Amino acid sequence: MEHANVMQSLARPETRFTGKTAKGESMEFRIIHWSPSKVFSRISLVGKYFYVPASMLIGTEGDSEAFAEALPAALLHLFNTMEEKDFIHFIATMLDEVMYQNKSVVQEFDKIFLGKNEVVIQLIAKVLEVNYAPFFSTGFESLLTSILPVTSLHKPN
Repeated sequence: MEHANVMQSLARPETRFTGKTAKGESMEFRIIHWSPSKVFSRISLVGKYFYVPASMLIGTEGDSEAFAEALPAALLHLFNTMEEKDFIHFIATMLDEVMYQNKSVVQEFDKIFLGKNEVVIQLIAKVLEVNYAPFFSTGFESLLTSILPVTSLHKPN
């Protein structure tokens, strides 16, 4: 029994996610949360590709017309900054800690997602949410609120 408690304490947290195919099928995934070193080492990769496109979509929530206008520009920017090999590398990096039916999503990628490409995008979005939402919603905000008053002291008059 003690062995089970030790193993459980060493295990990284997981999140279950259900992806939906265009045909309405459900796919159950297990997302293993990244270690802190992975979160921080990958933040520049995420920012490199998604900062500008995401900023183009800010303010369009709930406004389907504005979103429909902003989305093509955001996607165009994304695809102009990303080479084909970069996109494949990005997908593999984002999904390296995801399991489907106890198999690695990266190792079984084509088999798992054949005819279900839309689920890949849903899954990447969930992986980013699981690993970065806490960072931006709590840690980064408090870091900025600590730094901004200090930087305003150094502004020339």
